[in-house]
Amino acid sequence: MRRWTEPSASDRRRAAAVAAAATERRMVLRSEPCPRRALAAAAEAGGYSHATLSRAIGREDGYVGRFIRDGCPLALNPAEHQQLADFLGLPPARLGIRDLWRAAA
Repeated sequence: MRRWTEPSASDRRRAAAVAAAATERRMVLRSEPCPRRALAAAAEAGGYSHATLSRAIGREDGYVGRFIRDGCPLALNPAEHQQLADFLGLPPARLGIRDLWRAAA
């Protein structure tokens, strides 16, 4: 059985850096709209059903509903996001599409 020892100073610094990076990522993501909530709100505001939005991107009727309700798939691909934004007459950023390659400022 291995005994617990006090973490070294470098271990504590590494843990603090990991925690700070995770907090920064959460802050960046919170400042942008949630794609599921934004899409649900836009569909409701426009009076569109989830099936109508699914058909607009060439998917089966339940696709957008499962995305919003069940979180499956985890994310829509950028082309689908753009198609939905065009269909709803909104900029993609309003639907919560994120530039994942953008450096956190």
